Formats: sequence, structure tokens, C-alpha cells
Amino acid sequence: MKYFYAVAPKTDLSLGFSYQNNMVGAPGIGSDQYFFNVGARGQFTGKLTGQFSVGYEQIDFNRGGRNNSGVGADSGFSYAATDKTTFTLGVLSGFGYSPQFGNSYRDLQPNVGFTSKMSDHWSIGGQAGYGRFTYISVPQQDDFYFGQGNLTFIMNPSVSFTGSYRYAEDDSNIAANSFTNNIFTVGVSLKY
Repeated sequence: MKYFYAVAPKTDLSLGFSYQNNMVGAPGIGSDQYFFNVGARGQFTGKLTGQFSVGYEQIDFNRGGRNNSGVGADSGFSYAATDKTTFTLGVLSGFGYSPQFGNSYRDLQPNVGFTSKMSDHWSIGGQAGYGRFTYISVPQQDDFYFGQGNLTFIMNPSVSFTGSYRYAEDDSNIAANSFTNNIFTVGVSLKY
């Protein structure tokens, strides 16, 4: 839940609290998560829009885990550098669970990106990011890096085609959990 207070025609300050109950099968360590935060949303300048929430986050395990707390953050900003080019910046910090084994972790994930319209029919974009995952229930730390680029052909306002390439690498202190992957994607977008 969040409460917003307008401080300008297009900008609000916020005060928030969220609660999340996590029910995890194996290894059976569920938890309760709390996030007390302040923030803002809207248009901060003529070219800068976005939102952010920052505050205190706590995770309490139902059994078998070590409770943990720290600074939580969730943000996303967009800067219109020109009529055709936009840059993005985001930061996420909090707690999560590994989809592989259900182990809990604390993370920090900044990312940057851009999109640029080269003509009426072509646009390009890209994104790069980093994630630091420090596990709470097991002695594991991962550094995750990714980069992605895409090219889009806009046939008309209803149909577009996109090709993208994404490279990702996870460097873990547990060698068996390290990996790299290369993903090529081709997609079609239909709008009605």
C-alpha cells in the first residue's frame, strides 16, 4: 500500500508499506517480508520521468533460516535525450529466492539501457546490467552480468519485427552454479 502526496502538477511524493508471505517447498524455508519506504513518481524535469522507492526491508524466516534486513530499493527512470533517443536507468535491491533450489538471497541489481528511432521504420535498443546475489541460507555469492541489443523493423503502426541478442554470465563462488548463455530471439508484434 502506498500513499501519494502531490508536490507539483506532475510529481508525487510517496509513503509506503508492503508485506509479502513467501511459501517455499524445498528446502521448506518460507518467510514474511516487510518493506517500509518513501519515494516519488512522475515527471521530475521536462525530459526526466520515473519512480523510486527506498527504505528498510526485512525478511523473517518461518523456520530454519536466519532473519535478515537492510536497505531496499526499487526504481526506474527514463530520460528523453532527443525526440528519437531515450535512456533508462533502474536499481533494484531487496530479497528473493532462487528458482532452482528455493534458497533465499539478498540482491543488488542496477541496469542501464537506451532506445533510438533511426527512421520511420527502424529502431535500435540495448540494455546492460549487473546483479550481486548474496545467499542467506547457503554460503554462495553470485555476480551476474548481462548485455542485450535489439533491432526493430516497424512495418506499419500494427506490425513490427524484432531481432535481439542477449549475453549473460553468472560467476559464482560455487563453480557448479556458474554459467554463460547466448540467446537469440526473433519476434513479431501485432497491435489492434
